[in-house]
Amino acid sequence: MYVLADVTDSLLSKNSRNAHEQDSVEFFIDQNKHQSSFYEVDDAQYRVNFDNEATFAGGVDRTRFKSAAKRTDHGYIVEAAIPLTAVTPSLDTLLGFDLQVNNDQAGSGKRDSVAIWCDPSGMSYRDTSGLGTVQLVPSIVYLQKLVNQYAGNGSIDNGGIANSLLQKLDKEKLEPFVSEVKAQRGKHIQEAAADAMLKTAERLLLK
Repeated sequence: MYVLADVTDSLLSKNSRNAHEQDSVEFFIDQNKHQSSFYEVDDAQYRVNFDNEATFAGGVDRTRFKSAAKRTDHGYIVEAAIPLTAVTPSLDTLLGFDLQVNNDQAGSGKRDSVAIWCDPSGMSYRDTSGLGTVQLVPSIVYLQKLVNQYAGNGSIDNGGIANSLLQKLDKEKLEPFVSEVKAQRGKHIQEAAADAMLKTAERLLLK
C-alpha cells in the first residue's frame, strides 16, 4: 500500500526525544478490518518524521516498510510503502486505515496540535475501532500488471498484441484498449483473462 502525505508546516521541529512529539506523519493500518478495541497481530502503526526517521508499533514488518521524506518550501512530503502481510490485496479489498500529522508548531519539543483523517479519539495507536476505510480500486497500473501477467503465463499468446495493449495503456487510451481486448477474446486472449481486463477497464471508464 502506497501513501503520500504533503504537509504544510512553517516550522519543522524534532526537538523532543519522543517521536510522537516531533513533526511527523503516522499511518495506522488494520489489514483484516476487524476494528477491534485492541491491536491484533495484523494491526500496525508507522511513523515517519520530516527527516525520514521511522518508528513503529504493533505488528509491523520493518524489513519491507519503505519511506522517503523531503523538505519543501511549504513544509515536507512523506512517501511510504506499507507492506500488507495478513491479507492478499485484490480489487475491492477493504482495509482499516488512518493518517495523522503531528505538529510542534512552537518548536518547544512538545506536540501542540494534530491533524487526523478519521478517528478524532487520539487512540488509534492502541485501538483500531475508529479507523477509516480504504477500498482498493482499479488503476491503469493495475491493468498494465494484468497484461504483463497474462502475457507471461500464456493467457495472451501473442507478444505483439500484448505490446499493443500496453502502448494503449501508456497513453491512457482505455476505449481502444477495450475494443482490442474484445476483438481478441477467445482468439489470442483467453476468455477468463479478457473478461478480467474488461471488467477493470470498464470500471475505470466509469470514473
